[in-house]
Amino acid sequence: MEIEDPSAFLQSFTHDESVGQRIPQNRQRKMTFADFTKDIVEPYILEEITRQMKDGQSHLLNLAEEHQHAFETEIVENANRWMEYQRKNFRKLAISAQMIRKRVEAVEQAAAQGYSLDAENDVVINGAPALPWGIEPPPHYAAEVAACMINEKYHLG
Repeated sequence: MEIEDPSAFLQSFTHDESVGQRIPQNRQRKMTFADFTKDIVEPYILEEITRQMKDGQSHLLNLAEEHQHAFETEIVENANRWMEYQRKNFRKLAISAQMIRKRVEAVEQAAAQGYSLDAENDVVINGAPALPWGIEPPPHYAAEVAACMINEKYHLG
């Protein structure tokens, strides 16, 4: 079997319209099917497989880089979440430790001043301590207090 137009015949095997242009000018003549297969189709198939392998490899490399970037981003986000969680817990612990220290100091001071403690370690003041007067109140102070108590604009209720 002889092939009249190797370019058109090769074009019938593929959707690539540039295939006919890849055939060298010295091969654009009548040839047997065996020569066509050996000289044109096999090199074309080899070239296409090589091109598709390179495309596949570059796609895999891009995909691997994308996955690597996504993985690194996820690691950073998880590390940031963990650090924030640790910071909040440390802050709670520090506040709790401060409150416990202040509570212990208050209990120690209460015991030193002779106050009693209830079952929940709350300080119970048995009587209000006397308040020292820095300055004696003016003589008309009692009258002003009474006037405030009587005046309706000072009522809370």
